[in-house]
Amino acid sequence: MRLPTNQYVRIVKNVLNLDKHETLILQGFRPEGMAKLTQVVNVLSTWGYITVVRIKSRPDPGLKITVKRTAEFQKNFDDFAV
Repeated sequence: MRLPTNQYVRIVKNVLNLDKHETLILQGFRPEGMAKLTQVVNVLSTWGYITVVRIKSRPDPGLKITVKRTAEFQKNFDDFAV
């Protein structure tokens, strides 16, 4: 079962909010997964939650995007919760 984009966004935000990881590597496989990954990263970066550290394509086809929290992450996270 595939989740909607907003649920993936929520999952990534919650993992980053734990503040246990310096970076996260997000992966998408096949065209559908790569499109979903791109949407999730676009939403999170547009709203100031993440910065993209690295983008790597794979031949199988796949896409890996490494992201990290922005300095404003916690403020944005808390403001959204209100």
